[in-house]
Amino acid sequence: AVQIDSPFNDPAVSREIVRRLVAIGFDVALVREVPGPPQETTELRYVDSNVLTDICLKDFIGDFETAQIRERAQGIDLQIVLGKSFVAFSKDNPDLPATTVEPLDE
Repeated sequence: AVQIDSPFNDPAVSREIVRRLVAIGFDVALVREVPGPPQETTELRYVDSNVLTDICLKDFIGDFETAQIRERAQGIDLQIVLGKSFVAFSKDNPDLPATTVEPLDE
């Protein structure tokens, strides 16, 4: 599951990151508004680097930096701290790219 930290105090920004992550199959567990100011580039924090394999996040959230952390919150595999780069990317790219996720047959 993913935790999103947004220093923008803007529900539209929070909704947009959730929309983009859900579109590629992420389970967003928590969205928090955190004190700013926002950093320039979005940061992805992880414990296990396997969480970053086989995903084209750059196509959905724009530029980001990664940082490995020692401990994670229970149930959280990836923490995303939104930066100015996400806001600019989402405004310049309002439509989601086509995904390769196959629909589930029920």
